[in-house]
Amino acid sequence: MGIEGFNLTNLLFGFVILGIITATKKEKTYTYRPKLQIPLILFVLYFFVQIYLQPGYHSYSRLFAWWKDAFLFMLLLYFFVNKTITDTKKILIILAVMCVANVYMDTYFWRWVRWMDFDNFADRMKTVNGTFGDVGGCNEWAAFFSTYTLLIIALSSKFKRKSINIALKILATANIMVLLFTFSRGGYAALIAGITYLLLKARKYAYILLLLALPLCYTVVLPEAVVERIQMSFEKNDLGVVADQDVESRVLMWKEAVLMIKNAPVFGHGLLSFRYSHWRNPHNQHLNILVQGGIVGYFFFIWLFFAAFRDSNYLSQIGGNAFSRSFGAGMCAMTVSLFIGNLFGDRWSYYVITGYYWILNGIVLVLINQSTSSTSEAENLT
Repeated sequence: MGIEGFNLTNLLFGFVILGIITATKKEKTYTYRPKLQIPLILFVLYFFVQIYLQPGYHSYSRLFAWWKDAFLFMLLLYFFVNKTITDTKKILIILAVMCVANVYMDTYFWRWVRWMDFDNFADRMKTVNGTFGDVGGCNEWAAFFSTYTLLIIALSSKFKRKSINIALKILATANIMVLLFTFSRGGYAALIAGITYLLLKARKYAYILLLLALPLCYTVVLPEAVVERIQMSFEKNDLGVVADQDVESRVLMWKEAVLMIKNAPVFGHGLLSFRYSHWRNPHNQHLNILVQGGIVGYFFFIWLFFAAFRDSNYLSQIGGNAFSRSFGAGMCAMTVSLFIGNLFGDRWSYYVITGYYWILNGIVLVLINQSTSSTSEAENLT
């Protein structure tokens, strides 16, 4: 992001770093040691070192810029929040701002696609620009909504004011409608995985049976264009090959990624090393991390997911009120969704997609500390 050569992103990063350095926490001695901090630091530092250790000639300034925007941001956002947020009121302000931005995104999406005929699927339907225009398109919209909608669902009945609960339910429904018409099959899978977790957590097994029955009746309950998009995944041509070019191209990219991994399995090939035709990412972030960082880098990557899940799950168990416990459960579902979503593309390296996730992980630690050190201020909400 730049304005006449002035890099606004760097300025914002600078302010975040300044905030982390100058922040002082009131009172409190915390007994909980967050599981996420160590793997997050190691993950970011490992790929920083890789900038200078990869073989061949490279533009180090370009690699550093990519590392800053794709790796450093997650660490800065996480530490900024848990260093500067001190009370529940600030948490609620952050969530309110996120929801307002979410409403704008829903509105923008429908303004963009309102002219489309959804009776049949066509590739032009995947061209929504706007928020994620610089990093992709509909798949990125889907990744965003399949992740953050889960937290909205988890919190949508935890406030004393029924009007807030109703508004959150409406927002979650609007997000799911947007997700449907992104025609992103990876987004569908990520959302279903997250919802399944929430249902298991709440022990609502009957609803899980309904989800399991969805493959049998989706042609009846979903719009025709969405049905066609799903069915394209399984249609084959006369040669017995999947007819969908998106699926075919991804299979080819995955095969190329596997070959690259075999050539440098331990430490990988370095940042931005994947190349196949005009593609610079194998459309599977798990494979991409293995290509770039090898088994070592992927170990840190998986450790991050497990650590984030453990912190959120701990909050869901010991939270001092329904709000905190539901926040933890929602974050667990988001982590599950993000893990699944990254099997279908890079839903990890862009702060426009995962920036909220790292802010919310910082809030998880704040709520844990509130719950373990004193009575939470959020009790007034539930």
